Amino acid sequence: MSTHFQPDQDQGILTTHAARRLFLSGIYTLVVFTVGTLVLYGLGLQAGKEWSLFDCVYFAMITMSTVGYGETLLGMETLTSIRLVTMFLIVGGMGAMVLFASNITAFFIEGDIQRIWRGRRTVKAIENMSGHVVLCGVGQTGFHVARELLSNQSPFVVIDPRPEPLDRVLALGSERGWQPPTIQGDATDDDVLERAGIRRARGLVTTIGRDQDNLFIIVSARQMNPQLRIVSKAVQPDSISKLERAGADGVVAPEMIGGLRIASELVRPAVVTFLDEMRKDTDRNIRIEDIHLPQDSPLVGKMLRDTGIREQTQALVLAIRGANDEYHYNPPGDYSLEPGDALVVLADQEQVQHLRQICGDPTPTVTLQSPA
Repeated sequence: MSTHFQPDQDQGILTTHAARRLFLSGIYTLVVFTVGTLVLYGLGLQAGKEWSLFDCVYFAMITMSTVGYGETLLGMETLTSIRLVTMFLIVGGMGAMVLFASNITAFFIEGDIQRIWRGRRTVKAIENMSGHVVLCGVGQTGFHVARELLSNQSPFVVIDPRPEPLDRVLALGSERGWQPPTIQGDATDDDVLERAGIRRARGLVTTIGRDQDNLFIIVSARQMNPQLRIVSKAVQPDSISKLERAGADGVVAPEMIGGLRIASELVRPAVVTFLDEMRKDTDRNIRIEDIHLPQDSPLVGKMLRDTGIREQTQALVLAIRGANDEYHYNPPGDYSLEPGDALVVLADQEQVQHLRQICGDPTPTVTLQSPA
């Protein structure tokens, strides 16, 4: 049984179906019990027996429940018709009781109510999210994306049609102290993207193993949210330009990146080792991050040396991307900060969060709790 929200199994429908099964099995049990009781009472009156209605109710109850205290109705052993009714109560009543009990068990124990509750909790969590990332596909590439988003405390929603990869992400989230909402569904379906809060998201990453699917997701997501930043995986190098024309802001070809990495290991091993060790340092979680300066940032108009960034946060400014997308590497102290600038800094997560507050960067984050 899946532990993930499935949009194609609407929670209201699930609730209705589960309640309907319970209701119908309960009605069936009640009908057998009522018919059996009334027939017993009527046959007793016809035979001149002094059986009260309560006596008949009691006998029908112990017969249907298979408790079997014997023939509690005085003189019933002399009436063949009563024994036929008793046989009906045993066969029909036992079936009704088993059906009713199995539906109760399925609803409360085997997961119907749990699945409904879990689905509603996921929907509520996504509805409360804004400025998050939607991750489509958590295969080998997508899993590493999820791990990096967790390391950077970036809130995100995961979509995948398979439960196993989603389970891996939840297990990873448990280790890191925050579990992202998961949706078991097809990301090429517009309704699934809607359920993931695509219109309120700030970014989308699609790492599905088919370029056609990635292309379809990009087109749909771009129409739903024109301001969305979209990054896509490209399986085939010749698909890169197509994905960019479809609306992707960035396209990554894992095989190409892998080749560049191998070459870098050969020609600049110290740099590669430095970056690897920085990524593996989970105690400090140091990363190269970008910090955006909004129009109302208190740092706008100041020279870099006067911002106090290094003194207050210990973050190291490596470069600044101007509003015209021009990069200024190792910027001088007299560089004047402007609205729309993005600071590329080397810092740990605590320093990054502090710097975001100083700069007025609204990028959302999640609070990771230490797992018990």
